[in-house]
Amino acid sequence: KATGMPKCMGMLDCLMRAGTRMLTHTLAVGAVVDGEKISGVVVTTPNGLGVIQAKCVIDATGDADIVARAGGDFSYGPTRDAMTLWHSFAQYIGVNPEAKRHFAFVVDFRDPTDLSRALVASRRFKKRKFPKGGSPQYYPTPRESRNIEASVRVTYADIMSSRRFEDMISVCRADVDIKGIADSDLSFCGYVTEWMENFSVQIPYRALRPVEFDNVLVVGKAMSVDHDTLSLARMQRDLMAIGGAAGLAAAQSVGNNRPFSEIDINALQKGLIELGVLSAEDLSGTQGVKGSALPEMGTAQVKRIVDELAVKNLKVSDKVSLLMRPDLSVPLLKDALGNATGKGRIEVGKALCFLGDRQGADVLLGELEQSLKTPGLSRETHVKMRHGSPDHASAPEMTYWVNSLGRAGDARVIPLMTEIAKCVEMNPDKSDAMFNYVYSICYAADRLADPECIPALNLLAKKKGISGSLRPIGTDPRETGKGFVSIKEDRYAYLELSIGRAMARCGSKRGYQTVIDYLTDIRGFLARSAHEELCTLSNQDFGYDPQAWSRWLEEATVLPIKLVLLEVQ
Repeated sequence: KATGMPKCMGMLDCLMRAGTRMLTHTLAVGAVVDGEKISGVVVTTPNGLGVIQAKCVIDATGDADIVARAGGDFSYGPTRDAMTLWHSFAQYIGVNPEAKRHFAFVVDFRDPTDLSRALVASRRFKKRKFPKGGSPQYYPTPRESRNIEASVRVTYADIMSSRRFEDMISVCRADVDIKGIADSDLSFCGYVTEWMENFSVQIPYRALRPVEFDNVLVVGKAMSVDHDTLSLARMQRDLMAIGGAAGLAAAQSVGNNRPFSEIDINALQKGLIELGVLSAEDLSGTQGVKGSALPEMGTAQVKRIVDELAVKNLKVSDKVSLLMRPDLSVPLLKDALGNATGKGRIEVGKALCFLGDRQGADVLLGELEQSLKTPGLSRETHVKMRHGSPDHASAPEMTYWVNSLGRAGDARVIPLMTEIAKCVEMNPDKSDAMFNYVYSICYAADRLADPECIPALNLLAKKKGISGSLRPIGTDPRETGKGFVSIKEDRYAYLELSIGRAMARCGSKRGYQTVIDYLTDIRGFLARSAHEELCTLSNQDFGYDPQAWSRWLEEATVLPIKLVLLEVQ
């Protein structure tokens, strides 16, 4: 449980006792690539550039810097854009609680301009929060950046369904603390955990191995996990354990003169048990597993869970276990729907809708219509929300129904989306549950890609607080992400961009123009998100030149429409 300086000195002592040669003030800035190997790492030192030759490489930069500079494939943040988990400052003990645990917003750590903006802005707290004026901290750190492309990716569905991996080397245990917007369809459709509810996920050895290189392991938060999984699998103790496992693997590789692909996994797991990193109980569930597998579950067990779902609220993991076994669960869910009542009927209907069944969609449509008869939109979230939205996938139930229907491609939800858009009233002082109503309409429209969605999106685009959120290059960086009010403005700007791209997916020129406009936003994570969306939609790349994109838009006779692909993740 040691933190800060004691832990630092303890690890330094271990390195020195092991006879490790350590270089400080040395940064990895490139790689020497030799076929399927990285044979050296280019570094900067106080004496200039140099190359460290290597038989094998452990990329422990935390951001996969070495693999990225070697040309390896990676993702950055969630599937759609650069909306990573919030960045933070290191812990600071002082009079300002906001500086002690600084929950800011998003910064694109690949972009030195955006990184500088975020650093300047985040140190400008309101004086009432910090009487002496800004925060004294200067070391911001991203909770998320790159994740390598490996032969396997650990997903949020793997957490909730307790997937087991033959080559498991670590078990991460924590709550799913997303600190930002979720990315998985499961989260958006309401399969959300309570804050501080702990879960476990297995990390396989394969998740450390980039597909391009056979002598490299990547550790830290850059391993091959998805956005929602990283929110659990990023705790220091777990990342340290995974780094240790990579060290054992490297020792085995060098000692036996064998590539990382031929590591003896059983021997590696035995060594981890001897060190206390794994237990025999951890490994017991992987016996007989080839590659990866869900826990065995027969028809009788699935039926029991379905019967319980129809009459009472179940744990999220039990609900997801049904979604991961559609061949068994769909017939049983249909049978249960006829007798289910109240909350149970909604849950059975939502599960069926998630699995693409029209009967389930009928249930959610009926619930939506009934809820909209009550004036106003509820600001109550399904699970506890600790910070301003988006946070921990916390949202009102109604938004989960809209998302589920949009995911299922059911266009009958479109008139109801318009009714919700009419009722949206943004809070001028903070980002609350109204954020989720706006985003749910965008989420559904993205997946429907239907021009009939445009009127609802137009209504949202005109909402006070959302409209005019663009902050062009040249804006004082201190006016972004400063205190809670400006953080709210950053989040509303993300909504304006989300509305624009949803409109574009539905064929609206106005939507395309909104996305083009955001190429010029001073907030690099928004500009990059806009650029990636335009490239995806158009199969063109005019860089960050808004004039070139506008000319393309003027000349386009038929605007491309693309649906967001669905997957259980």
